[in-house]
Amino acid sequence: MAGLISGNPYDHSGINDLYKCIAYNSKPHVVEMNLYNSTENFSEIIQTMKEIDSHIFSNSWVFDCVDFDNSSYLNKICYENPEINIVFPAGEESIVVTPSDANNVLTVGSLSQLNSAKIESQSTIFINNQILAKILDVNYSIVKYRKSLEKIPLSTEENENGARISDECLETTVSQIVIYNNQSCQSITDKTVLIVDNQSDFESLKNLTEINLSFTIDNSTLNVASFSAPGLTVIGTKKPDILLPGEEIISAKKGSESLDYNSLTKMSGTSVSVALCSGLISLIRQFFVEGFYPTFQKTLDNSISPTSYLIKSILINCAKPLTNDIWNVKSGYGVPNITEGLGFSDFGVRFLDKQKIAKKDHKVYNLTLTKKSKLAVTMSYNDIPYDIEPNGYVSLNVDLNLVVVLENGSVFTGNFYNKYQEELSVNEKVLLYDVDPQNITIHVYSNNFVNYDYPEQIEFALSILGGFDTSDTTTNPLELLEISKTNVPGNCSGYEHDENGFCQCPKNLRGTYCQIPITHLAENTYSSRIEFEFAWNWGQVQTTTITAKPNENTYLYFDIPEFCEFNIIFTNRRSGNLYTSLTFSMDKTSSLNNYARAVTPLQQYQAAFTNMFRSSEGT
Repeated sequence: MAGLISGNPYDHSGINDLYKCIAYNSKPHVVEMNLYNSTENFSEIIQTMKEIDSHIFSNSWVFDCVDFDNSSYLNKICYENPEINIVFPAGEESIVVTPSDANNVLTVGSLSQLNSAKIESQSTIFINNQILAKILDVNYSIVKYRKSLEKIPLSTEENENGARISDECLETTVSQIVIYNNQSCQSITDKTVLIVDNQSDFESLKNLTEINLSFTIDNSTLNVASFSAPGLTVIGTKKPDILLPGEEIISAKKGSESLDYNSLTKMSGTSVSVALCSGLISLIRQFFVEGFYPTFQKTLDNSISPTSYLIKSILINCAKPLTNDIWNVKSGYGVPNITEGLGFSDFGVRFLDKQKIAKKDHKVYNLTLTKKSKLAVTMSYNDIPYDIEPNGYVSLNVDLNLVVVLENGSVFTGNFYNKYQEELSVNEKVLLYDVDPQNITIHVYSNNFVNYDYPEQIEFALSILGGFDTSDTTTNPLELLEISKTNVPGNCSGYEHDENGFCQCPKNLRGTYCQIPITHLAENTYSSRIEFEFAWNWGQVQTTTITAKPNENTYLYFDIPEFCEFNIIFTNRRSGNLYTSLTFSMDKTSSLNNYARAVTPLQQYQAAFTNMFRSSEGT
């Protein structure tokens, strides 16, 4: 794994130089961890990292189970050390398990072998970008035996440093590459043999003295590796976060003394993806620490030390989704492209780090788009940790919500476009295509915090890319202009709002701008397939059955006597499946982040859970 993060070959003239790592010359420090000390020494490791000014904690291990205590502890480590990036693999279980299920860590899944990985064993190749050739034996791929694919000497005679074109089949040759137009010719050990079927193309090559070789790379079909664990977590948290290549990745072979291709090895697994991700994080940190933002020139006066949640927001913001959804249960937010994410492309970028927001507060930023382009906005933060209670786990202590509003009034909520709003992730993204030049507003809402033992403010980061010029700090200052909080999304769907811009929704509606209907749970009402049964201590029972759709949330409200104790039982009696996440609110705000619990089945064949809560006010 260290080779994938920091490896740099001794021989830069040979083919091994093609396989130097993402952040070569970075300095890894290996810490042995096992089943007995995997978490108890976290604090000591973090302290050591601070002492040596290290900021990336790359972990290539997971448990084979879910352990809420360890996940909560890791959330606490992340929250209290925002300058340290803690990265875990999604794992290879049937779900994302501990500690990768912790909200605040960056969880990385794996892509299957990319089509572009056929560069390693390419079956087709282009000569001078136009003449199609086939590699006779992919075991002797050109990139294994030649570093450069440009300006390769070409001759009809022996050519030790280049390519030979021949009308006759050869048994041996000193040339690195042989070009035939005869399919019956045999492969030659350790030589790349190309077949050009078109006779006219073949004859035209005889008149050249050098050639360039290239491949057509198709990244249109990215797929999740079969071994990469899908989300959600058992409490509904959205994991994994991103994907990176993880199948048959080439790196240095342990203990090899060779300097040729035999010193390399192939590895697969989500642990491999974590190593690649750690290399990307190293480059992003270097970009900020060495002051490349916003001039793209090394300027130490512009040096900043980015938080882990700013880096997380950048990786997610520039990620290419593998599906039509912003986030997917298997692929997360997709595959990051940091060339785009850091502004080395046609898009402008803005990064806002360490933005403070109090509970029940609202921040509004203005952004001016000057050309038609894609628009991506991602908000990330480290959630305040919450102490574990028996049979309980809080999904989110702090629930920040991202909303983007276009000039025509169109509203887009983080992770859901405009249908719902995110309540199970510390990352929210809005992704739009072909957005015309205009002024947009970016809203961040906070709700009541569950845990009151921590400060009443929390920090978050915003990453933005879109149709504007990064260097134009007049149109879009580096610290985007904050505007009035009473500038509310969707005009609150016609309802009133308070001085902080919180919409005053009726009890049958909720959401940032009252866009989400809530079903009234009346006695013995039924709809579809998932049954909710509510009872309070006078023996009265209300039951309903509702439909739960993928990537959607269903909300209920019900009437109970004032100051009573009541049970909540949540079960799918048709299938016997256990649904382990339930969130509810006992206040009158649009927030629904006040409590969440996950427990185990009460009986072997009846998936159900019962918890006791006490209502704090009347209905």
